[in-house]
Amino acid sequence: MKPPQPPLPACQRMAGINSNSQTKQKQQHQDYFGHKIRKKNKSSMRVLLCNPNGITGPSRFSKISRIKQKSLAYQLDALCMVEQSQNLPRIPTQWQWRNVTQGWWQHRRVTQAYNKHFDSGKELQVGGVSITINNSLAHRSTKINNDPTGLGRWTSVLINGTQGYSTRIICAYHPCKSNGLDTAYMQHALYFNRIRRKGDPRKLFMDDLASAIEGWQSKGEQIILTGDFNTGDKISTRQQDEFWTPWLKTTGLIDAHKQFIRSDNCPSTHERGKVRIDYMFVSPSIQIKRAGYLPFSKLPGDHRAIWIDVELKDVIGHNPPALSMATARRLKLQDPRVVRKYLSLLHKALESHDIFQ
Repeated sequence: MKPPQPPLPACQRMAGINSNSQTKQKQQHQDYFGHKIRKKNKSSMRVLLCNPNGITGPSRFSKISRIKQKSLAYQLDALCMVEQSQNLPRIPTQWQWRNVTQGWWQHRRVTQAYNKHFDSGKELQVGGVSITINNSLAHRSTKINNDPTGLGRWTSVLINGTQGYSTRIICAYHPCKSNGLDTAYMQHALYFNRIRRKGDPRKLFMDDLASAIEGWQSKGEQIILTGDFNTGDKISTRQQDEFWTPWLKTTGLIDAHKQFIRSDNCPSTHERGKVRIDYMFVSPSIQIKRAGYLPFSKLPGDHRAIWIDVELKDVIGHNPPALSMATARRLKLQDPRVVRKYLSLLHKALESHDIFQ
């Protein structure tokens, strides 16, 4: 019979606990939450939110490549991004988002907002939001409305449907409270101080956004709101509920993932966070069909990407047929016979219209 083993020292017991905790955390980071993303149903509209943690500098190309790959693989209808951290006037034309995404989809519409009141003097400027509407819905996207303060706190685009249906997609960035001139929070605080508007910039954000949403709803618009709300200071479910319940009552929106997945314990959406800070909210009239969080690292940045599939007919009033792309017959410039024939026909046409006169 083996003699009993002496108890481990406290430091070793704690090391074991920490190791188990780290293993569990690593497993959670690699896990999906809710549904796994799969081939999109034709009767659905797919919206995804990601935070690439900046699209500037040496990592720009690799981040853009990954976003393109996943956006096409996931069949996104609306790609919402926060914290692109781009000072648009200083971004080279070829790297501006509306030009970067050209050719990704057959059709697309891009809206982007940034802080116009502060110039960092370089390409990198904290904050910023964008929405890219793709394919058939791009033709239905009409009114673009950005944060009226010019701080780039949110951007939105209206999708017009039939039978009176219209749905506004909003992408918002609610900065966390922090010091330093290079932080979005402090830049917002300086702006409000300059215009003599009192209040915490975070509360002013929530008040202004609620007011904008109520204005759009008064015009009969439905809402899909996505964003990084930086509610990491609300470290318990009770604190999260105390923060969100009054605001959601005011706007009449529902928490898409909490409602659909029916979980009060949605996991953290930031690598170093304990609670979720990225959200999607929708009007009750929009039916959610599937919803989930992707594992960390599926898309660039230190946040999980989150997504929902909603009933398309709830957004635009019907399920439209897929658009077919006409195949163009192109000149075969490498074949001399084709080139000679083309030039001959072109010359005759020009002569017949007296172009050479």
